Amino acid sequence: MRILIADDDYVSRTKLKSILNGYGRCDTVPNGESAFSMFEKSHEEGIPYDLISMDILMPDPGQGQDAIKNIREWEKKNNVEHPSKILVVSQLKDCENILSSFDEGCAWYLIKPVSPEDIQEALKKLGLIE
Repeated sequence: MRILIADDDYVSRTKLKSILNGYGRCDTVPNGESAFSMFEKSHEEGIPYDLISMDILMPDPGQGQDAIKNIREWEKKNNVEHPSKILVVSQLKDCENILSSFDEGCAWYLIKPVSPEDIQEALKKLGLIE
C-alpha cells in the first residue's frame, strides 16, 4: 500500500509514519499544498496513493480541507477509477469540522492522539486491510 501523511506537526507526522510503515510505503509532507503536489506526482508516476492521512488544522499554505477538496476535484476531472482513501487525523473534534471533512471527501475521521489500534480499525473500515 502506498501512503501519504500530511501533518504540520513533526511529532504527529513521525508517530503516524511509525504506525503506518507496517502497512506500506509512507511519504510525509508538512502541509496541504505539498500533499496535493505529491498526490499529483504519484499519478504522474503511475503509482497513486491508496491512503492519504490528512491533518485539517495546518497553517497556510494549504489547509487540509482545501487539499481534500482539490484532491477530490482532480480525481473527478481525471476520471480516476480508484480514488485514494482519505483519513483525517486531527485535534479538531467539533461537529462542524468533522462534517465539513466528510463533505469535502474524507472517508474516515480520527481525533488525536491516535493509537496503533485506532489506525488499524480505520484501515479495516476503509477496506484497506482485513
